[in-house]
Amino acid sequence: MIKSTVSLLALMGALMLEGQQLKDREIEEVVISASTFEQKAKEVPIPIKIIEKKQIQQSGSVRLSDILAEQTGLVIIPNHGAGVQVQGMTGEYSLILINGQPLVGRTAGTLDLSRITVHNIKRIEIIKGPSSALYGSDALAGVINIITETPLRDASDLNVRYGSYTTVDIGGGINIHRKKISLNLSANRYSSAGYKLNPDADQYGQTVNPFENYTYSTNINFKPNSHWELGLYTRYYYENLGGKMLIQGGKVDGYSKNQDYNIIPQATWRPNDKVTSRLGLYMSASNNDSQYKFVNSGQLVDETFFREHYNKVESFTDIRWNKRWKSTLGMGIVQQQIEASRYNNKKTSHQLYALGQLAYTPMKSWKILAGFRYDDNSIFGPQFNPKLATEIGVSKFLNLQASIGRGFKAPDFRQLYLNFTNSLIGYSVLGTQEVALQLEKMQKQGLIAQILVSPSKIGVLEPESSWSYNVGANMTPIRGTTLKVNAFRNDIQNLIQTLPIARKNNGQNVFSYQNFAKVFTQGVETELWVKLSRSFTLVGGYQYLEAKDKDIQNRIKAGEVFGINDHGNVIRLKSRDYFGIQGRSKHSFNAKLFYEDKKGWFFNIRGLYRGQYGFADKDGNGIINNKSELAPSYFILNTVLGKKIATHYHLSIGSDNLLNFKNIQYNPEYAGRILWINFKIIY
Repeated sequence: MIKSTVSLLALMGALMLEGQQLKDREIEEVVISASTFEQKAKEVPIPIKIIEKKQIQQSGSVRLSDILAEQTGLVIIPNHGAGVQVQGMTGEYSLILINGQPLVGRTAGTLDLSRITVHNIKRIEIIKGPSSALYGSDALAGVINIITETPLRDASDLNVRYGSYTTVDIGGGINIHRKKISLNLSANRYSSAGYKLNPDADQYGQTVNPFENYTYSTNINFKPNSHWELGLYTRYYYENLGGKMLIQGGKVDGYSKNQDYNIIPQATWRPNDKVTSRLGLYMSASNNDSQYKFVNSGQLVDETFFREHYNKVESFTDIRWNKRWKSTLGMGIVQQQIEASRYNNKKTSHQLYALGQLAYTPMKSWKILAGFRYDDNSIFGPQFNPKLATEIGVSKFLNLQASIGRGFKAPDFRQLYLNFTNSLIGYSVLGTQEVALQLEKMQKQGLIAQILVSPSKIGVLEPESSWSYNVGANMTPIRGTTLKVNAFRNDIQNLIQTLPIARKNNGQNVFSYQNFAKVFTQGVETELWVKLSRSFTLVGGYQYLEAKDKDIQNRIKAGEVFGINDHGNVIRLKSRDYFGIQGRSKHSFNAKLFYEDKKGWFFNIRGLYRGQYGFADKDGNGIINNKSELAPSYFILNTVLGKKIATHYHLSIGSDNLLNFKNIQYNPEYAGRILWINFKIIY
């Protein structure tokens, strides 16, 4: 791996000498996440957040999770990797795309965003809520679409960053552009020695173990004539994680190896300036192998494997009927397959879907977007989801937006077919399709002391669904100032949660899954962008969030819930005592100041605040109702200082978590202050 990476980066460095430099041209901001084809951002009536390449580069961040953490309404949650919380909904409800196609390889519902390098990202598009008709399951909270580089000219770059804890990021790319064909090659290596928040711990007590990962990608586009365009995007990722840890006082050593790939060939046909049709294939796979043993005895602690394959064929046709009407029709088929040590055998599913979207502009200042999506899955059956959005230009300085949409999340293979027993602690987790058979086996083996819920009452899992509402305004009160305000509400039904269904003789439980909760998230987001001067730009955002379980609210109103207050007294809870669902902060904000001058100097300082949030139920009533059950708030400050040297060279230094925030109990994802230096060559 290292040799191949070094060889490719050396080739990139050599090609820099042949690079052709062109003057940058201003290109009007476009998006593709609201439809299947590029269109001007100002034509889209749904709220879309766009993070451009320049902002990504100047932040000094190297992982996607670092960039998203600084965006309004997004919170990075460490749970089986760095997942993203959107409008109060966890990472399993957000769809992560690369060039419009989903990434696979989730662990317990979380797709680890720290495994995605930002090196060859052109822009990131964020849609909050299911306001677009294009996406199916897993998009209840929204969509994050990563758009990679498509070469417009010959160019090459090489980037090397070194930071605290022997953290090294090396990336490079080559762009080749000819009259009919363009090619982008990219490679990245990222590694760290890990860190420990407990100063007395040895290598087996590290908070994060050493790791290294590699990402390779290609993007090829061929235009034989004005009517046809052929494209091929490929990506390969490999990660090797160290596995030293302490379990029940014993030293454990092992490894975890992860691989995934994406292959996306597609053909686009434009017979005239009104019709665009695209046929695409998507092939993706994710593999994980892990093994852990006690160092002294050699006893096997855990050995697992996971294989996931996701294949899709889809076709879209976009027709611009006239200046006012535009339509999109699409259909596709998905085949998914999973094989894992925690499933009894190979599991498969297939899905057919069709969608339609209609954009209507009654007048220049009024836009309407309506759509639907129909899915028919071999496991959970049919789903129909409508969407509607509109935007009205009240004046030159004020635009109003509103949208409503229904989304769904299908039960995953884990919730349906999992058959897992923790050999050290002794608990078991069974998917709903395995409950009856596996529980009967445990009873025959004499492992069950008590049945808490009859398997016949578990039933068939229904997809989780939500209605999402967004109402907002975009204001430009004075030149160089933009203010965005968005109020949102998400009502989620059939939320899938774990529940104990049996108690074992060892005192541990057997768990399964069931639809029973109704929850809502609601709040307000504001974002401010101010061009202070030719060199200074100020950006800031704030979110107020409420996330609560409706059933718990009703029980509290009925006087059925008791708890311990902040003074240690048992009380009957009132509505004001219920803080909300765990892991959600009522208040969060970010602020960023960017500076750039004509001499090539650039500087920025970026702060993010997360308010206190529910962490653990300590009084046993199942809810968060006193201050001792909250994790404290925190503030992170990041900064960068850099200089462009002789056009082709960029040198920058920076610090992530400049104020050295640490909290081993609540926030082990923060290693304290990280200092780094970065050198980049661009031709």
